[in-house]
Amino acid sequence: MKFSIKQHKIQSLIENQFPITIKWLFVNITLTDPKIVLVDGSERLGLIFSTILVLANKLNYRHDIYVDGKIDYQKHVGELFLNNIKVNFLVQRKIAEIGTWPFTKITARLINKYMQHTPIYHFNQGDFIHKLAKSRIKGLKIENRCLVFEFKIF
Repeated sequence: MKFSIKQHKIQSLIENQFPITIKWLFVNITLTDPKIVLVDGSERLGLIFSTILVLANKLNYRHDIYVDGKIDYQKHVGELFLNNIKVNFLVQRKIAEIGTWPFTKITARLINKYMQHTPIYHFNQGDFIHKLAKSRIKGLKIENRCLVFEFKIF
């Protein structure tokens, strides 16, 4: 049996979580305008963000960034998370004197930390199909721009 979540549903749930600012030591990264990217046959979900990196409250760098992460279903809470996030490419709007390498490393680390604790989807406990899917999921894949869950009834 299968259950699917369409890309636009995930998009609307993710949009409600942004903008966010992640703070770490002397670095602030603000993520805005998330766009979901689902690639058929993959188990990874992609996100495109507009980002502002602020170093020591002085230096501002604006970038568009594409990250993708492995979709991690955590059965005990009935939620989907992203893990092992990778920065795939950057489009810089302003040439930074320090280049992209530190930005990529810092951004990847902070986004990974944030997304591991922030669900991208939560199953509704009041819905029978969601309750069944939550307890019996055996697989997950992306098909036709949807997250498709396969679950066994018995």
